[in-house]
Amino acid sequence: MLTSAEYPTFWFYIPYALTTEDATQVSWQLVLRDDQDNDLYQTTFALPEAMPPGIVGLQLSTKVAALAPGRNYRWYFLARCNDPWGDYEPTFVEGLIRRDALSSTLTTQLKRSTPWNRFLIYLDQRFWYDALTSLAEVRRLYPEDPVLVAAWTSVLRGIDLNERIIGQPIVGRYYAPSEN
Repeated sequence: MLTSAEYPTFWFYIPYALTTEDATQVSWQLVLRDDQDNDLYQTTFALPEAMPPGIVGLQLSTKVAALAPGRNYRWYFLARCNDPWGDYEPTFVEGLIRRDALSSTLTTQLKRSTPWNRFLIYLDQRFWYDALTSLAEVRRLYPEDPVLVAAWTSVLRGIDLNERIIGQPIVGRYYAPSEN
């Protein structure tokens, strides 16, 4: 799937509410690898101590993890139980991303567009990560708008997500910390 962003936002579903206790019991990790399977970026981070279940955006924010145009990458989002005995494997999801450059005409058009129009442009150009992020921006402002709900549903069904996930709210968008 494509992005035009040097520092894209990745979207994840957290299926349960996070509590203060979870902050000490679960650690979250984002890993980004290049097409040669080299780790480019790896960070462990915290999510808010109290958060309802839902969809979370995590945007890269460090020069170490800048995506180069024309390159393929694999990402992993992991939840690890803080298990002193090492009995539990982390739960994770993974995906592919490729950054492609935009034409100067398209870049100008996007700068002049509203988030909704950016969504439509990105969708038309098949920049899925950017389309989803633009749509999420608008949907967080107007979560009950039927046009936005229908667009969100259509985009997520297009990648065969479970209906239970599609109906979840967007609960936040955060920046991945610097590499650690």
